[in-house]
Amino acid sequence: MEREASTELWAVVANIRRDIPYGPGGKEIRNGTNQFRGGAKVHIIGAYFGMCESIIAVGQHCKTGKYVRCVIRANAIENMRVKKIYSRSIWDRLDDYQPTGASITVSKEEAENLMKCIPIWCELYF
Repeated sequence: MEREASTELWAVVANIRRDIPYGPGGKEIRNGTNQFRGGAKVHIIGAYFGMCESIIAVGQHCKTGKYVRCVIRANAIENMRVKKIYSRSIWDRLDDYQPTGASITVSKEEAENLMKCIPIWCELYF
């Protein structure tokens, strides 16, 4: 599905946390995730609202440098802000993407609502 040039897409832009607790009781610390380096910029394009702990992120993979779309835990991000998507690489990851059970943000209002929800999920589930 090709998007028109006049179409505006918005997303929550965030950075991957450098110190992410994992393992039993969160006693061990990881720098970043398996897909993204700590400090990497990612676009949060959607979420699994039923689970309230997983978000859909697009960013550059830590090893290949290519843009990838993957599901990460909501507590893996920090420094959230809402921005318009200009990157063709990000747009390409949205084309023909219809995840089962997930909601994709496309408007500024949806992105702002998602940005408000993520900190609440982190308090409740992590």
